[in-house]
Amino acid sequence: MANIAYTEHYFQGSEKDLKKLKGIFEFFDKNPENRQLSNLAKELDINYDDINIRGYVEDWHCNENGGNIFLITSSAWDSCIEFFYRINEKFFNNELSISYRVEESGCGIYKVHDEGPFFPERFYLSAYYDDEIDSYDDDPIEGEYLTMGEIFYAWCGIIKKNPKEFGENLTDKKMMDIIDEYEDYKSENTYFNVYEFQEV
Repeated sequence: MANIAYTEHYFQGSEKDLKKLKGIFEFFDKNPENRQLSNLAKELDINYDDINIRGYVEDWHCNENGGNIFLITSSAWDSCIEFFYRINEKFFNNELSISYRVEESGCGIYKVHDEGPFFPERFYLSAYYDDEIDSYDDDPIEGEYLTMGEIFYAWCGIIKKNPKEFGENLTDKKMMDIIDEYEDYKSENTYFNVYEFQEV
């Protein structure tokens, strides 16, 4: 079974181009139960033999005020960005600006291409810590973070430690190393994995 990659996309362009792109993406609303990217590729007569297109559209919408279109996909192993590049080339002469962020926890693929800016977060925390807490009264800490310090403080909250116990003025790498090397958990199932988004 393939690992699932979730990819958020933002498309920017002229009002005319975005209206045209909206018309293309409305294909997914004609049959909401079948949002496979391969179906759109066939509809648009785009060759996809040499690219990853094992993807499904989870959601999409127009941001009228922001002048962009947002679309999120789930796909096998990695993003299907090359498919959207082919749409851009065939229908828009590569005039669209495409920003995207990929998150795939199985193989630790976290990368971003931002022409917005839409994705200011630099880090992602993947975690399982059910045995470390009494209940989920607080919001889960897994997700994107602007700074490594935010992750470190959230992690310290889970293990009930004062961050100052680990030292002062810690670098990003030092905080990552502390989390990576820490072993004093209640359960061997607990894990905290920190990833820095790779710019592509």
